[in-house]
Amino acid sequence: MISGKHDHYCPDHNIWFECMNKTECTIEDEPNAVRSQIVTQMCPQAGNIKYPHSKFKTIQEEVLIWQRHNFPGRSPWMPLVGLGEELGELAGAESKAEVNDAIADCGIYLADYCNGMGYNLNSFYLTDGADRATVSFSKALIYYGKLCHSHLKQVQRIRMHEDHKGEAVKAIKSILHFLSSFCETPLDELTYSIWQSVRQRDWQKDPNTSHVQKGDGQ
Repeated sequence: MISGKHDHYCPDHNIWFECMNKTECTIEDEPNAVRSQIVTQMCPQAGNIKYPHSKFKTIQEEVLIWQRHNFPGRSPWMPLVGLGEELGELAGAESKAEVNDAIADCGIYLADYCNGMGYNLNSFYLTDGADRATVSFSKALIYYGKLCHSHLKQVQRIRMHEDHKGEAVKAIKSILHFLSSFCETPLDELTYSIWQSVRQRDWQKDPNTSHVQKGDGQ
C-alpha cells in the first residue's frame, strides 16, 4: 500500500505517470498481470489503445473529478459508508424509481470507493470471481460486512497475513452481482444514466439543497 503522491510505470507506453489515488493506493500490491492491466488503463496514453470496458470505466473517471471538487480530501471510508446508506435505501424502496436510484447510487459510491483504494471497478464488473449463486439481500449485507472488515483491517494494519485485498475484491464483485439481479438493463448503463443527474450537483456551492435541485442521492 502506498500513501501520498506517487507514480506508476506503464510498460505498454514506457512512461511514468502520477497516480490519481493520493491515499491508500494498493495497485502495486496486485499480482503482475492485474497490476499491468490497471496501470495501462490508468495511463494518460491509454486513449490511444482500445480496451474492453463497460460504462463503469467512464463513471469511475468522472466520479474522481466530481469528488475532488465536491469533497476534496475525502477518505475512502466515506463512500464505503455511503454504500451502506444506499443498501438501506434499497431495502426500503417502495417504487421502481426508488429501486433504480438506490442501485445506481450504490454503483456511484463503489466507483468513488474504488478510486480511493486504487481498485479498478470496470475490471471487477467485467471479470468473474463473484459469488454466482443467488445472492439474497441478507447475503449481500454479509458481503458488505466483509468489505468493511477488509477496509478496517487494512487501515488498522493488523492481521496483514490475511488476504484483505482478495476479500475486498470478491465482496465488491458479489455486491455488483447482487445489484445486477435487480436491473432490467445492464447495471453499468443504469448507473451511468443516474450519474448524469448526480454529477450536476455542486455541494461546494450549495451544501444544503443541491440534492433537492438535482435529485436525491449522494
